[in-house]
Amino acid sequence: MIAVAADNTHATWVELHEAAMRRYAAAAVDASNKWRAVNAELTAKWRADGISDLEISRAKDVNLSLAAAYGEYTYNSNRAQMHAAVLQGAAAARSLLAADGEAARLRAERDHYRHLALTDELTAALNRRGLAEHWATIDPDAVLGVIDLNRFNEVNNTWGHDAGDAVLVSVAALLGEHGTVARLGGDELAVVAAEAGPSVLTWQVTLPAGQVITVAGAAGWVRVGPDMRETLTRADLAMYQAKHGRNPGTRAGRRRVRDAVRAGAR
Repeated sequence: MIAVAADNTHATWVELHEAAMRRYAAAAVDASNKWRAVNAELTAKWRADGISDLEISRAKDVNLSLAAAYGEYTYNSNRAQMHAAVLQGAAAARSLLAADGEAARLRAERDHYRHLALTDELTAALNRRGLAEHWATIDPDAVLGVIDLNRFNEVNNTWGHDAGDAVLVSVAALLGEHGTVARLGGDELAVVAAEAGPSVLTWQVTLPAGQVITVAGAAGWVRVGPDMRETLTRADLAMYQAKHGRNPGTRAGRRRVRDAVRAGAR
């Protein structure tokens, strides 16, 4: 069956079938009326001539006028039914296309909201949930870097929150040149890359007012493991050591591990 789309060619095609169906239906009705009239006239005449009903029935079977009228009725009726079936198929095709269109719209809407749920609104990087969704597809030979920006609050306090947002957007975009980026929260970013980078990173960022500033960050790089929370914990501790030049200590280390694990679970 031809799928009927909403264009002039298919609209004309449907209209032609509808016109043919109506024409043959009208012809079938006319032929049926003609057959009834001839049948009634001949039956009355034969009965007036004293012919029995059995003989009348046999006579009808060989009567050319009745046969022609009935044949015309059958022909036009069949043609009308055929075109009606074609139109029914066309209507079904239209409904199917409409349903496909609605399904496509719903799928697009679903994908849109799914994207919003897995993406950080500011930087367009993955959020924690997005990183968790992506984790199963990461190459086992990849590395994860957790990056914490240095003195980020000073940027907000000196230049305003728009400047801080611009820094996060720019740094996320620059990190994205090396792999898949996620914003873990605040000024903490993560990148999944093919190889580890330096423990101290710097970027030149242009602020909304046109000023160009240097932004630095500490990075902790670890090999990606099967468990995201455990990998984030190791990377977080490596970042802390890179930033402060030492391990966080037993108590602080436990706290950072606890916080990292909780963050990874979100």
